Amino acid sequence: MYKFKKKFLSKNDVTLLKRTFNYVKPYKMRFFIFLMFTIIIILLGIVQPLIWGSIVQCLAYKDYKSIFNKLIYLLVVFLLESTSQFVKNYNQTILSNDLSYDLKVDMYSKMLNLPMKVFDRNNVGEFISRLQGDIFTLSSIITNDLVNIIIDILKIIVLGIVIFKINIILSFIVLAVFPFSYICFVTFGKKLRNINGEIKTLNDRYFSILQQALIGIKHIKAYGLKEKSCINYKDISKKIKYKEIKISITGNLSFVISSIINYLDDLIVIALGIYFISKNTLSIQYFIAFVSYSGQFSQSLISVTKINSNIQEALVSLERIFGLIDNIDFPKEKFGDKCIENIYRDIEFQSVEFSYENNKKILKNIKFNVQKNQLTAIVGRNGSGKSTIFNLLLNFYKPNHGEILIDGIDIRDLTEESIRKNISIVQQQPFLFNLSIKENMKLANPKSTEEEIEQVCKQVFMHEYIMGLDEEYDTVINEEASNLSGGQKQRLALAMCMLRKTPIILLDEATAAMDAEAEYLISEAINNISKDRTVIVITHNLSMIRNADKIIVLDEGKIVGQGSHEYLIKNNLVYKDLYSHEFDLLREDMELKVLAETSAGVSKDDK
Repeated sequence: MYKFKKKFLSKNDVTLLKRTFNYVKPYKMRFFIFLMFTIIIILLGIVQPLIWGSIVQCLAYKDYKSIFNKLIYLLVVFLLESTSQFVKNYNQTILSNDLSYDLKVDMYSKMLNLPMKVFDRNNVGEFISRLQGDIFTLSSIITNDLVNIIIDILKIIVLGIVIFKINIILSFIVLAVFPFSYICFVTFGKKLRNINGEIKTLNDRYFSILQQALIGIKHIKAYGLKEKSCINYKDISKKIKYKEIKISITGNLSFVISSIINYLDDLIVIALGIYFISKNTLSIQYFIAFVSYSGQFSQSLISVTKINSNIQEALVSLERIFGLIDNIDFPKEKFGDKCIENIYRDIEFQSVEFSYENNKKILKNIKFNVQKNQLTAIVGRNGSGKSTIFNLLLNFYKPNHGEILIDGIDIRDLTEESIRKNISIVQQQPFLFNLSIKENMKLANPKSTEEEIEQVCKQVFMHEYIMGLDEEYDTVINEEASNLSGGQKQRLALAMCMLRKTPIILLDEATAAMDAEAEYLISEAINNISKDRTVIVITHNLSMIRNADKIIVLDEGKIVGQGSHEYLIKNNLVYKDLYSHEFDLLREDMELKVLAETSAGVSKDDK
C-alpha cells in the first residue's frame, strides 16, 4: 500500500511530472505543433463571440447588409477551427501512442532484469497492472489531461486580459469565484488521491486472480472450484466497484459545487451587465462577448477542478511506474563484469549456505565439486535443497555464505551473458512458447539449421512423432503446451537444451513425466551428451543414474554422502533407503499392472 502526501502537489510530485515530460523530449516538435494548434483553437474561440455580438448589435440597428459579411467571417473561422482541431487531434494520437510505446518498452526491460525473488514474492497481476493500466493512464494524462490544464491556464490568462479590457467591475466579480474553486480543488484532491491509490492496489489483486484462474482453468474444473473462484472474483470486483463509485461521487461532488459557485457568479454578471447597458456604459456587442468569455473563463476553472481526479490518478501511476524503473520498489538483478568464453575447470561449491526467507537455512555448509565432462547426480528427499542448488548455479539467487566457482571464478563476478551462454537447464515443468516446434527450437539457437534441429529431436526420440503431425515441425504448440504430453514437453526441452551446445547442462527431474521406455532412451541420451559436456542431474529415479560418475546425497540441506552408486549403496543409509523406497514403488507398480492385465483376461474369457 502506498503512502500519500497531504499536500496537493509536493516536491516529489513536481519531480515526477518533470520526469514524465522527459519522455516527450524525443517528440518535442510534434508536441510543439500540437500545442501551437491548440493555441490557435483558443484564439479562434475568442474571435467568434465578438462576431456574434456584432451580429446581434447589427440586428438591433437593422443593419442587415453587414450581417451577411459577418456570417462569412463566422464560416471562415469555423473552417479554420475545424482544420486546426484535426491537426491537433492527429498529433495528439500519434504522440500518445509513441509515449505509451516508450514507457512500455522501458518498463518491460526493467521487469526482465528483476531478480527471481521479486517474482516469487509478487503476483504476476501486479506487473501486468503496472505495465498496462498505469501506462495507459499516464499517456492519457500527458497528451490529454495535463495538456488540457495548460490550455485552461492559457484561456484563463488570455480571457482574463480580454474581460478586464471590456469591463473591470464585471471582471472582478468573475475572478471572485476563483478562491472558492481553489479550496474545492485542494480539499477534494486529498480524498481523490487516497482512493486512487486503493484502486491501484485492488487492480493488482484483480489482475492476479484473473490470470491465475485462466491459467489454472483445468485445475478449477477438475477440483470443483468454480464456485470458489467466482466468489473470489466477485469479491475483488465488488471492492473495485465501490471504490470506483466512491471516486466518481467525490469527483462529481467537486464538479457540482464548483458549478453552483460559477452559476451564481454568472447570474450576478448578467444582472450587472444589463444595468451597465441601460446606463450606456457597455455596448450590446461587448456584453454578449463578455458573457461568452466569462463563461469560457469559468468553464476553464471548473475543468481544472474536474481534472483533479485524473491528476491524482496520474501521480499514483507515476509513483508506481518510476518506482519500478528506478528499482525503488524492487532491487535490480546483479551480475559481475568478468567474462568466460570456454570452461576448462570444475564447478565448485565452497561452504555454501542459503535461505530464502525468515533465515530458515535451505542449504548448510555445502561443499562439492563437479568435474568437467562428467555426469553428476544430486539425489535426496523432497525439500532437501536439490533445486535450490540449480537456482544458485543459474544466479537466480545469491548464496548467503560461501562461494560457487565456475572455472575458478565466483559466479557473482560473472556477466549475465557468460552464465547464460555456458549453462542450459531442463526444468521439471518445461515452458514452451505458443509458437511452432521449429520456432521454439530456433529460440534456443537462432543459427541452427533444419538438419541440426532434426538431429537433436532424433536423439531425444521426438523426430518420428513430429513427422507424424499434419504440419510436422511447423506444428504450433498450444498455450500451456496442451497438445503435448508431459514427457513430450520434457523431450523437446532437452532437445532445445542440446541445440544450445552449452558446456554445462542442468536436468531437473527431466524424465519425471516419461514412461519406462522413453525414460530408458533419454537416460542413454544423457549418458551420451555427458561425454563432452558437464551434466548435473536432479532425479528421484535412482536407477537412471546408476552409471553416474558421482552421486551427491542431500538430506535436510546437508550433504550426507558422495560417491558412486556401488559405494553409496554399501556405505550410505540415506541413499540405500531412497533406493529401497524406489524399488518398492516399482514393485507395487508392476503388481498393479499384472493385476490389471489379469482382470482384463478374465473379462475377455467371460465374454
